[in-house]
Amino acid sequence: MESDLLQHVRDTARTYAPDRYLAALLAPKSYRDDLIILAAFLGEMERIPKIVREPALGEIRLQWWRDWLENLETRPTTGNPLADAMGELIGRHNLPRKFFADLFDARTEDFYADPVSGPKAFMHYVDRSETGPFRLATGITGAHLSPADDAKLCAAARAYGTVRCLLHLPFAISRGRWPLPAEYLDIDVTRLGEADNKLAAARTRNVAIEIARDELAHVRADNTRLSRDLLSALLPAALIEPYLQALQREDNWLQTPVEISPLTRVWRLWRAWQRAKL
Repeated sequence: MESDLLQHVRDTARTYAPDRYLAALLAPKSYRDDLIILAAFLGEMERIPKIVREPALGEIRLQWWRDWLENLETRPTTGNPLADAMGELIGRHNLPRKFFADLFDARTEDFYADPVSGPKAFMHYVDRSETGPFRLATGITGAHLSPADDAKLCAAARAYGTVRCLLHLPFAISRGRWPLPAEYLDIDVTRLGEADNKLAAARTRNVAIEIARDELAHVRADNTRLSRDLLSALLPAALIEPYLQALQREDNWLQTPVEISPLTRVWRLWRAWQRAKL
């Protein structure tokens, strides 16, 4: 890829997927740029529901990407630097198309205020939005997954995906959405200022936090070091713990976006890389 096009992709990754971008910088040079391209693509997909208010317009944007995926063989170049870089990456690593289609479906759900029906539906969303992308990362790094490694990947992705939903909660609420499972609680997003609704929302949020902690515990259960290829694919999950700590410290969580400092992000990623553990 030409240097100016690669810089465009790098800028997209840095801006819209900082976790994955910084994690990719620590990866071996042989696939570092490829992980950055994946980060840029995932960041762009996550950005679409944030910049488009009308679901129909969002669907049009996603349809462009669906058409791109379907026509990769017959139309490998589009003039879109990110699409062309990602298309070349898919072909070179023979990445499964299913994970991309699943991701598009998950992002489509982000446009609508339909409530999450329950824990199973929530995990189905998380698997499409995060487990698939982590599997794509292993396809890039060439990680060989034992059954135990595969279980760690699933747990890490589910913990990270749950945390991402928690981090996006204020934005989702501003768009009239409640993205967490509320199987037995009737949560009215338009009335979260009322005591009953706020209490129900807090209970659901706490359940989601515990889901993330439980999944992270599964990742760490055997305390073994990860191979470099697997660690490179899973490294963004090293930020689950600091994100959870920040989420639990925030009192005004209905309105205030939760962040961790750039220094914390870099330090946690570097420490996990050095220890080869999440």
